[in-house]
Amino acid sequence: MSNTREPHVSKGFSETNLYLVPASDAEALQPRLVGQQVIAHLRRLGIVAGMYDSRLGWLAAGQRAAELFRDKNAAGFECLIVYDGPSAEFVPNAHTGTFGAVCKRCGCCLDEALRALLRDEQQRGDARERRVSCEACGTSHRLGELRCRHDCALTCFYLNFCNVGSVELAPKVMSELDALVGAELRVVIEHL
Repeated sequence: MSNTREPHVSKGFSETNLYLVPASDAEALQPRLVGQQVIAHLRRLGIVAGMYDSRLGWLAAGQRAAELFRDKNAAGFECLIVYDGPSAEFVPNAHTGTFGAVCKRCGCCLDEALRALLRDEQQRGDARERRVSCEACGTSHRLGELRCRHDCALTCFYLNFCNVGSVELAPKVMSELDALVGAELRVVIEHL
């Protein structure tokens, strides 16, 4: 899984979401237990405000949402989803572009099998234990060991900014978030 901090955006998608996850795989799999502190900080900055969906716990963009981005004239974002738990999640989890996931044994594309696994509600639970199988040769792959061309992550912590106006984040905000989380964060892009 790639560790790029400045992502490249593909055109032709109706919505782009950003996940901020710990940059190192080892850091990503440690529960952070800082979600409420991060939310409080983003509220103080005016980047988030109130609830977007109180049933789901999603936060609404604040009046200063655009300050999340390098370009202050960029459109902000629609909502923020914070995950900070003991079980690992695979992100992006609703990506409609290609993952570029390939079988380590025969090289066949695993994208359809991966999408089916991510959609299957019966397969929920810690993503470290979840597997995707190659239809061509039957090889079983742990999600954390998948070879993907699109940046993906297995993580116990993420900030998911939905329907963003830019993918270039403000360095000052990123360094503040890094400090609060206790790990350097990287961007994983999801296209819908």
